[in-house]
Amino acid sequence: MASLNKVSLLGRVGQKPEKGQSQNAPVNLSLATHEVWRDKQGNKQEDLQWHRIVVWGKQGDNVLQYVNKGDLLYVEGKLQTESYEKNGQKMFATKIVAREVKFLTPKGSGQTQTQGQRQAPSNYQTQPQSQYQQGQVAQFPPNNQQPPMPQQPPMDDIPW
Repeated sequence: MASLNKVSLLGRVGQKPEKGQSQNAPVNLSLATHEVWRDKQGNKQEDLQWHRIVVWGKQGDNVLQYVNKGDLLYVEGKLQTESYEKNGQKMFATKIVAREVKFLTPKGSGQTQTQGQRQAPSNYQTQPQSQYQQGQVAQFPPNNQQPPMPQQPPMDDIPW
């Protein structure tokens, strides 16, 4: 029987991506996905999820160089769960190993850049593909306005 391990996310970066000390280390980033709906009583409900993303190789180097906090990204990859010991207890952490990362924050969108960061070159995809513009995927955020970034939960319990 065949199996499939595939994750697709569209969300905002929680903090500037980071790379480990080794040259071959992956780039790590956090991505927030936000969902809003109305319950049966018509009350607005919200769900915010934080995802740990790992990006390897040249793609990781591009993410490290061009992605900033608040940027909109499309990430496709696979789930990977690791276990570790903490205070004598076995703990588990799930992350997403990215196969594909697309930059969806338009150039000149008013995103704050810190000193020393550069804009992506023109051959990098920075505009949504036509399928996103045609509404086949949920518009996020509406009216091209960036929602305020929620606080990221502490990541002290995650070993990477």
